[in-house]
Amino acid sequence: MKILMASYAWPGGTQSFCVRAFKELGHDVHEVKVPDIEQFRRKKIVWARLLYFSPLDRLVTEALWKQFNRSVREAVTSFKPDVFFTINERYLWPETLKFIKEKAHCPLICWIADNPFDSRRFTCFPVNLAHFTHLFVGEPLWIPNIRMIASPEVIEVLHGAADTDVFGPVEVSDEERRKYDSPVSFVGHGYVLAEGYYRGRILEAVVEYGLKIWGYGGWEGYYRYFPSLRSAYQGESTSLEQTNIVNQMSSIVLNIVNPQCFTAMQQRTFEIAAAGGFQLADQRSEIDKLFPGGEIAQFTSREDLRQKVRYYLDHPSERHKLTQSAREIVLTKYTYLHRMQEMLEFVR
Repeated sequence: MKILMASYAWPGGTQSFCVRAFKELGHDVHEVKVPDIEQFRRKKIVWARLLYFSPLDRLVTEALWKQFNRSVREAVTSFKPDVFFTINERYLWPETLKFIKEKAHCPLICWIADNPFDSRRFTCFPVNLAHFTHLFVGEPLWIPNIRMIASPEVIEVLHGAADTDVFGPVEVSDEERRKYDSPVSFVGHGYVLAEGYYRGRILEAVVEYGLKIWGYGGWEGYYRYFPSLRSAYQGESTSLEQTNIVNQMSSIVLNIVNPQCFTAMQQRTFEIAAAGGFQLADQRSEIDKLFPGGEIAQFTSREDLRQKVRYYLDHPSERHKLTQSAREIVLTKYTYLHRMQEMLEFVR
């Protein structure tokens, strides 16, 4: 099958994991990639800094969107896909989706990983939803709102997964061990928004247990309210490979879901388990459905988190037992190969 994919630059790697899974399943994949304007902004050069001037930033962004949508339409004409696939809106215009439907006469699949009605993240996602034939949704509670404005052939819940080429036990050097070993760790974005304050307020409760925070952007913005985070933040981001080592080397990995998810979890749940790490997650009902044997330990409050951190630090054998069980479940059910195969079966 020929799959055309609109990809985007996100450090979590979901799009590349999907591409690899499609190819391993024997499909021909063609990617149209969105220019990474965020990466350009971070460059310490004059032209990049000018993009912080809002009117100029808007002009450049709109020009990139226009070029991206033109590239997608050109790929539809030349590649002639059997399936079009994207994750979230990703700079697609409704008229581009309409063009794909009319030109290629193929299924249009969207895997919704973030709340489509979050205006900070998206522009025309609510309009785009009406043009997809198949929607796969990460959070079940988003579906009622989606059904109000879209009626695709299929709306199904599809959670995240782990790419076992990246996340799994690895040999760790002495230098890496000294750097990434910790009693308690967290890897994630700071945001400098309400989402980040949610995480910061939880994290400050366990700083005293040797917490290390790794992540890109924003953590310094919380020191005013959570000064203890200053000693915990390591001051740098981690690559996917480094995150895998953090997951493996930490006694406890905190899994604090973005609060836009009310019942579901993000892909870190599966990645920590695949890495062989022990995790404590803030409670989500979908975790209980996917790991019904209690393989993923959960906390319900800051005080509950403190109690469970103390308990599991003192009971390594229990951590090991849960870790082994969770890893086995992920490897047999929740890899990207499983997810993409499940998705295509729904389409067929």
